[in-house]
Amino acid sequence: MKSIRLFETAPNGMKTDIITLTQVPNADNSGTVHIVEYQGMEFEDKMKIGQVGLILGEVSFYDTKYRGVSYKALKLLARWIEDNYEE
Repeated sequence: MKSIRLFETAPNGMKTDIITLTQVPNADNSGTVHIVEYQGMEFEDKMKIGQVGLILGEVSFYDTKYRGVSYKALKLLARWIEDNYEE
């Protein structure tokens, strides 16, 4: 499985607002989607927050009622979708 890691870097060099995208087959095996995982900081556990389909450019969020996702991480995700959108 191909994975991509997007993140910001804090002044002390620590990676923050980390989004990991892992490409997997979609439900009917006609293409792929990317599973989206989030970490606020490097030492935190990853949390699966949703999936992205690049053909329609849609994000489907899973239930994340116990942890929030930073707007900076969502900006990184939106920028990646814009750069990779399949028109």
